[in-house]
Amino acid sequence: MRPIRWFKLPALLCLASLALSGCAQTPKRSGEAQAVQEPAMPEPPAVQAVQEPAMPEPPAAQPAQEPTEHHSTTGEIKAILDGGTTLVIDHGEFKGFMAAMTMPFKVADPDIARDIKVGDKVQFTISKFGPAWQISKIEKTGN
Repeated sequence: MRPIRWFKLPALLCLASLALSGCAQTPKRSGEAQAVQEPAMPEPPAVQAVQEPAMPEPPAAQPAQEPTEHHSTTGEIKAILDGGTTLVIDHGEFKGFMAAMTMPFKVADPDIARDIKVGDKVQFTISKFGPAWQISKIEKTGN
């Protein structure tokens, strides 16, 4: 058997004290109830009512300002979107302003496009309301 070296002695003493510390508990006697104390749980924070912010009113369909510029052309309605507030139109050239193409246009007042259907041929005017261009006038020319 090899002798215990002095640097291993503290490790052995530590292990021995851990092993013996479990032996210090008193064994239960039969029939004797042992009270188990559970750790106290913290109280949950009080529930506070959260008031949601009021939803802002949607912007009015009518433009808030007077138009500053107008351009007119003809076209064909390809789609009606957003409950009638946006029309996709395959339009001709707006002379001196925009080439012919198919694109969506917001309608300044949904009532002016109430009778417009997909496939209708139209004459329409776009107007600049602030930074936005919207259809300010539209008429059927055929279907």
